[in-house]
Amino acid sequence: MNIALIAHDKKKELMAQFCIAYKGILSKHSLYATDTTGKVIIDNTGMSVYRFLPGPQGGDQQIGARVAYNEIDLVLFSGIL
Repeated sequence: MNIALIAHDKKKELMAQFCIAYKGILSKHSLYATDTTGKVIIDNTGMSVYRFLPGPQGGDQQIGARVAYNEIDLVLFSGIL
């Protein structure tokens, strides 16, 4: 399964904690993320993550395009309310 991970700047640490907690499951899949989120995940888990551009520079749109073409199966987004 291709899983995209996106986190707002204030939620990147929460995303890293999620990935640590579910590393056993996530490591069995192909992971994709926007640039900084991907770096945080890699630094905290050591998992392989394909990184797109930073969100504000088009990374969110790159992931969205892959969702539209059924190349991404699941998007996990951690945002602010």
